[in-house]
Amino acid sequence: MDIKGGADPREQGALRLIRGPEVGAFTAIPHTGSLVVGRGGDVDLSISDRGLSRRHARFFHLAGSHYVEDLGSTNGVFVEGSQVGDLPLRLSQGDRIALGESIILMFELHDELSKQASETIYRKAVRDALTGLHNRSVLDERIRQETAFTRRHRVPLSVIMIDLDHFKRVNDDHGHAAGDAVLRAIARVLSEAVRAEDLVARYGGEELCVLARGTDTGGAMTLAERLRRHIESLPIRANFTQLRVTASLGVATYRGDDDDDVVARADAALYEAKRAGRNRCVHADVV
Repeated sequence: MDIKGGADPREQGALRLIRGPEVGAFTAIPHTGSLVVGRGGDVDLSISDRGLSRRHARFFHLAGSHYVEDLGSTNGVFVEGSQVGDLPLRLSQGDRIALGESIILMFELHDELSKQASETIYRKAVRDALTGLHNRSVLDERIRQETAFTRRHRVPLSVIMIDLDHFKRVNDDHGHAAGDAVLRAIARVLSEAVRAEDLVARYGGEELCVLARGTDTGGAMTLAERLRRHIESLPIRANFTQLRVTASLGVATYRGDDDDDVVARADAALYEAKRAGRNRCVHADVV
């Protein structure tokens, strides 16, 4: 391995996701040890993509340079179009690393100040400021990617739209600070209740969305009912008052050969849940 031409020791290597499920995500490569990327639960950077092997690639720092190693992946590791062979390949600033067919990372060098700035910019670009959930733009892009994946591979994709019942009363009776506390608490409980590969986003106002790849109608309704119960039973402290709220949930499943506007169908099911009395789950297939 060529270990000459090392980077400034004040700089740290990092990977930015430029194509994949969470575009812009920023992950540092440690100066000691390594960063293993794959879709398994036992890796340092887990990316939910079926084109990745469970342990796909390893990134590490050695003698002032950064390297990538293919861990015997099925679909290969490519740096600027050249496949990484049996030996690790040294990375240069701006190199694009393709993992499989659909994931592209960019290698970058940052000092501590630019690293912090980059992380801040990324968070503002993809996260809702109040709840910390993914924002609408991330959700829209992820839905586009997931529906395309479903069309190719016929893996079901389910969307759960969640709207808090009578949320205006919370703001009117307890103030907007209480409403904000409710949204933050609900966001936290939803994030903790879903799988790592699921996406939770703020759709707008008090409406939230869960995107679940590989989840069929039955699984989606089971998940939605679990989320409904979590919300219903959650005590929320706001302005020295304990609040409880309920939610209506609309569910839709895309199978690759039907209407791909799965969000619109989930939203229609949501309004049916409200029309039927609120605090319940309705699937678009029965509306």
